[in-house]
Amino acid sequence: MNSKIFALILALYMLTNVLGKEAFAQQLTDYQKLQYLKDASEVLGSFEAESSVYLGTQTTKDEADKAMQSLQSNIDPKAQFFNDITKGSPTFDYNQYLSLLKNNQFESWSFNWTTMVLTTTKNTQEYNIKFYGKKNLYLTFRSTGKVLQLDNKPCRAVLKRMANGVTKLTIMDGEVNDADASKALSINKLETIQEVRSVEDGINDIVRDITKKGVPKQIDIQSFTYDDTGVVTDFSHKLTGFLRTALTTANKNTDTRVTRAWGSSMKLVNTYSRKGNDLFISAQWFDAQNVPEGKPFVTAVPFSNIKDPDIIPNTTRLDSAKTINSVLTPDPVPSRLKLEIITNKGKGPQTFTENDTMLLAVRVNKPCFVRLIYLDATGRNTLLREKDFEVYPSEANKWIDINELFVCSKPFGVERLIAYAFTEPFVGLKTHKDEDGNTIIDNSLEEIKKISKSRGMGNKGIDVAEFYIPITTYPLKMQ
Repeated sequence: MNSKIFALILALYMLTNVLGKEAFAQQLTDYQKLQYLKDASEVLGSFEAESSVYLGTQTTKDEADKAMQSLQSNIDPKAQFFNDITKGSPTFDYNQYLSLLKNNQFESWSFNWTTMVLTTTKNTQEYNIKFYGKKNLYLTFRSTGKVLQLDNKPCRAVLKRMANGVTKLTIMDGEVNDADASKALSINKLETIQEVRSVEDGINDIVRDITKKGVPKQIDIQSFTYDDTGVVTDFSHKLTGFLRTALTTANKNTDTRVTRAWGSSMKLVNTYSRKGNDLFISAQWFDAQNVPEGKPFVTAVPFSNIKDPDIIPNTTRLDSAKTINSVLTPDPVPSRLKLEIITNKGKGPQTFTENDTMLLAVRVNKPCFVRLIYLDATGRNTLLREKDFEVYPSEANKWIDINELFVCSKPFGVERLIAYAFTEPFVGLKTHKDEDGNTIIDNSLEEIKKISKSRGMGNKGIDVAEFYIPITTYPLKMQ
C-alpha cells in the first residue's frame, strides 16, 4: 500500500492542474500539497498497521493498549465507521467498531487504496483528503459460528488536515462515488515519479509569497541561522545568497546592500531547522523597532535532497548558543533610547574567519553612555573600550566609528558582540587586565546584563537599550 500511495502522491504533486486549482483555494505551494497528501497517507498507514496489532489474536494486553493509544492519536474522536458487519445502526464510532471486531474471531482486515484527492473544507484553513479503494474483511462470529467474508468491497476513507497541521481519520465508509471522486486520480494510470526538490525551489517559494505582499525598496537580509540560535554556517550563507539573488531578480528596484541607513529599512530575519525528514526554511519581516510584521514565510525541502556537509551545526555550538540566548534576550518592550551596532558585515548574525578584521560603529538617537562587550567562544567577556564612552548631543543620530581594528583569532566558535546604552553613567563592572592588556570582565554574563541595565533608585526617567550581534568564528580551512 505504501509504495502505491507514495507514487500517487508524487503524481498528484506534478499534476496539480489536472485536479483543478479550485481544490487549493489557500494558494498552497506544490510542496505543501505534496506534504498534506503524504501526511494523510502516513496517518492512514499507521491506522491500518496499529489496528492489525490491536485486533491480532497473539497481541498481549500491553501491546494492545499501546496500539490503541496510537489509534486514538490518529482518529478523530467523532469519527464514524460504516456498519457492514451486523444489522442495526448504520454507523459506529471507532471504539464500537473496533470492539465489535475484537470481540469476535478476527481473521484479517486489509485495504487496497486506488485513488486519492485533496479538497478544501468550508473552513479555509482545513483540508479533506479522501482515499478511494476496496477492503477485505474476514471475521467469525463467536456467538453463532457464522463467517463474514467481504472481498474487494468499495471503501472510502476521509481524513481532515486541521488548521494546526494535525491530520486525523474522520470517516470510513462505502461512499466511493461522492462529488470529489471525479477529481481523484487513478493510481493504475500513474508512473512512479521521483521528486527532485532543491533548496533553490524552497527559496523561490518564499520569494514568490514575499513578492505577493509587496517588497520594500531597502531590505536588510540577515544571514540564515540554524533553529533561530544565531549560529551561522557555510550552508547558512548559501541559503542567504539564494534568497538575496531571488529577491533582487524578482524585484529589480530592491536594494539589499548593507548600509548605515538609520531605521529606514525593513529586515528579513531568516532561520532554518530540521523536523523529521524535512528541512524547514523561514523568513520573517521585522520593522525598525525590531517588531515582527505579519506571519513568517515558510517552506520545506526533503532533507535527503540536500548534500551540503554542514547543514546542522555541531552540538557543542548549538548548546553554547542556546545558553547565551537564554541570558541575552532583549526586552520585548521597545525603549525610547534607540541603539544600533553595525560591523563591516552588517547588523545581523555573521561569521568571521581566522585573521578577518572586524570594523565597528554604533549609533544612538539621544545623548547617552555606551558600553561595548565581546563574548568569546570560551565564555570570556572583554570590554572593547576600557571606559564606557559618552555620546554628546551633537553626535545623536550619527554613526560613531570605533577607531580600532578587531582581528579574528582563536578560540573559535559561538560568540556575541554586546552593546548597552544608558542615559546615565553605568554602574561599574569588576575587571582585570590580561597579559595582552585586554580588559577582562570578572562578572558573569547574567551579572553583566543586570548591572548594565540597572536603573538607580528614583531614576524613573532613565532609558536603557541593548543590541546583540550573533557571531560565529572559524579557523582557517586546511588547504
